[in-house]
Amino acid sequence: MDSLNPKKRFGQNFLTDEGTVDRIIDLVQPTESDHIFEIGPGTGALTGRLIDSGAIVHAVEIDKRLCSFLTSRFSSHQTFFLKSGDFLKFELSELRKQSISWKVVGNLPYNLATPMVLHLLNSRSLFSKLVLMTQLEVAERMVAAPNTPNYGRLSIAIQRKTQVHLRYQVENTCFYPKPKVTSALVEIKPTFLENQGYLESQLDTITRSAFGNRRKTITNSLREFFSKNDILSCGLDPKSRAENLSIEDYEKLARHKNEHL
Repeated sequence: MDSLNPKKRFGQNFLTDEGTVDRIIDLVQPTESDHIFEIGPGTGALTGRLIDSGAIVHAVEIDKRLCSFLTSRFSSHQTFFLKSGDFLKFELSELRKQSISWKVVGNLPYNLATPMVLHLLNSRSLFSKLVLMTQLEVAERMVAAPNTPNYGRLSIAIQRKTQVHLRYQVENTCFYPKPKVTSALVEIKPTFLENQGYLESQLDTITRSAFGNRRKTITNSLREFFSKNDILSCGLDPKSRAENLSIEDYEKLARHKNEHL
């Protein structure tokens, strides 16, 4: 195992705590009928348990050393498939060729958790459930409600498209090497959302401006897009700040902007 020492450039912190593995398995609830996609299996602490459930497991791992190790370790299992490469470059639509529904599990590198989650949500119709390990701070932003400090663009992006729950905090002693931060297990279940491409684009623009100037009132942070009367016509208080607006409020603004292009 000396040759498998975690590499800092990949943000590797290997999960070593069996109790946490048990909790992940309880959340994933793998069965023989499942197709499971694992992001960054590492040394296979969780992978072995997923394979033992009888599920078909596809994994993507960026570290070629670990790919060789995992291939050797699980070579006798015909239900395990491993792809070497960067998850953010992985074409998720390829999964549809194997199954119409997948469960996702992964211990995400702290510095890449947000883009990884958003990459998954762009193909959310593929997934019935996602159980992800992230930095606690990121998890708290995912589940944050309006009028709280952690509420922001990530909260809106995820909550519009899923039911998201912070299930457990995970201490740094559960990993090797020990990270400097606390982690959290998040369970995400995608929900049906009508495809409205124009709304997505407008929301991205509006929330980027609002939360990029979150100390300002929305009258000032969004003055490029809306007059005070526009904001009033949407039923909103012009003196509100970014964190005071609900997802529905932002959708009202996005529709108004689209109607007045």
